[in-house]
Amino acid sequence: MSQQFQSTAPVAPRLSIGIPAYNEEQNIKFLIEALLAQNQSGFSLDEIIVASDGSTDRTNSLVLEFSNPQIKLMANPQRSGKAAVQNQLLREFTGDFILLLDADTLPRDKHLLEKLMNIARSRTELGLICPSVVPLPAEHFFEKVIEESAHFKADISSSWDKGDNIYTCHGRCRLFSRAFAEKMYWDESIGSSEDAFTFLTAKKMGFGYLFVADAAVNYRSPTTYADHARQSRRFLGHTSSLLGSFGQKEISDNYSMPKMITIKHLVQHMARHPLLMTSYIGTYIYLKLGSSPAPTTEPWEVSPTSKKLT
Repeated sequence: MSQQFQSTAPVAPRLSIGIPAYNEEQNIKFLIEALLAQNQSGFSLDEIIVASDGSTDRTNSLVLEFSNPQIKLMANPQRSGKAAVQNQLLREFTGDFILLLDADTLPRDKHLLEKLMNIARSRTELGLICPSVVPLPAEHFFEKVIEESAHFKADISSSWDKGDNIYTCHGRCRLFSRAFAEKMYWDESIGSSEDAFTFLTAKKMGFGYLFVADAAVNYRSPTTYADHARQSRRFLGHTSSLLGSFGQKEISDNYSMPKMITIKHLVQHMARHPLLMTSYIGTYIYLKLGSSPAPTTEPWEVSPTSKKLT
């Protein structure tokens, strides 16, 4: 009598990738190609959904050039903002996990997805996983100033509680478990604090969070003061938009970075790059004193010089 045996091999988890995009013709093709070239050990890439939010450039046509059935275009006729698009992606994805990835980024290497998914499949308590976000090497002086400030902030945030803090949860790249994704919702009033809102919501709902330092995506820093100011205005006073969902003490505790860690890295970076750090501090003070916060509601203005990565 023949016997039938069932395979006990674990089923590889399925990954969806969601990319909110608004006029991203300069990078969207390179990003999709880089994602398709990723190593896929221990998981399967289910789909890459590009959610084009009222794009008026060639974003849609460039996505449609891919004949791969994994590549899907979700084209909204009018711009609704990142929060609305992300909510849409979390309702539509089919995988066991979804990676939300900004369109103006690129994986640092071919192991980004592999590193994140190897952790996700073995740590079932995690609802949210974030890699490092690393600026590409600067080409102009002002870009070098902003690049140095990014490294300074990254050194501080990764040193505090081994990265288990609100500052390592970047909107540029985040992996969600399906359990967390099904409960996550961004109100449009959250605006530029949507990444902080994500971190605080995960903690409030009891989902685990992990920062993965050795997985990274690259992005381009603004190359002009005008573009940097345009980005920075989104974050001036942005914590006030969180008060409707979280208590003042909860917000303050999560944003209050230890002073000794900050001082330590400030001294180190000032010693290594005094001109760049002095220029950044001057730029920061000037923006603080001379700029008013941008409206918390989306959509906001884009910064053109940060869009070209290759």
